[in-house]
Amino acid sequence: MKTGGYFYLFASLDYCCRGLLSDYNVIVGRSKKVGGPYLDKDGKLLVNGGGTVIAKGNDDWTGVGHSAHYIMDKKSIMIMHGYDKRDNGRSKLIIREMNWSSDGWPSIIL
Repeated sequence: MKTGGYFYLFASLDYCCRGLLSDYNVIVGRSKKVGGPYLDKDGKLLVNGGGTVIAKGNDDWTGVGHSAHYIMDKKSIMIMHGYDKRDNGRSKLIIREMNWSSDGWPSIIL
């Protein structure tokens, strides 16, 4: 995703597709060039294990991931799926608006 002078690379890590046992999450890094290098918020390279977590399980969801990112009507949108703890771990579609910090990092409220 390109916005604000940066290219953002989002990736899903850890284990998917295990219902309530899923623990995957979404990380992000950014670069001035589409070919990288991509760094997380702390300046660590994604290829060396870096990645700023933007979405992970909480009291309502186990693993969340396989995200897509769009800008629609001047809003940044993150679409993903997650496993609903309140519904026996069934996979559900999650759509959230991404907010941007003053220093250019995305976040969502899951």
